[in-house]
Amino acid sequence: MSASAPYQPPQGTVDDWVDSALDVLRHHGVPVDQINRADLTTMLNSASASGPAATGPGVPTTGSPEGPMQTLPQTFDRYHLPGYDNILDPVDNIVAGVRYALDTYGSLADAPQVVAAHQQAVAGDV
Repeated sequence: MSASAPYQPPQGTVDDWVDSALDVLRHHGVPVDQINRADLTTMLNSASASGPAATGPGVPTTGSPEGPMQTLPQTFDRYHLPGYDNILDPVDNIVAGVRYALDTYGSLADAPQVVAAHQQAVAGDV
């Protein structure tokens, strides 16, 4: 995001952002039929409670995670797609976060926050 561009709150709902992000990913060849929407929602809720301008605690060597997926700036820079380069835009942030999770964990279901949420759900059923 340019230092001179003021933050503009996004339009729409979390579902709108997810739909748009999945459309962008599909257009760029990501097999979105393999993305479980519930897992993506879990990631959004655990990262930032789906807050589009959420900023986590900073670490001097890595910076502060930002946006609904709580993406570190250097991770966002690596995984965003051309034209989707605003870390605080929820669609851009979701696109980069999903691409990171798929590259790092192989699926959203294997991302640590999704695994933890599933384990908590199972423990709650006992």
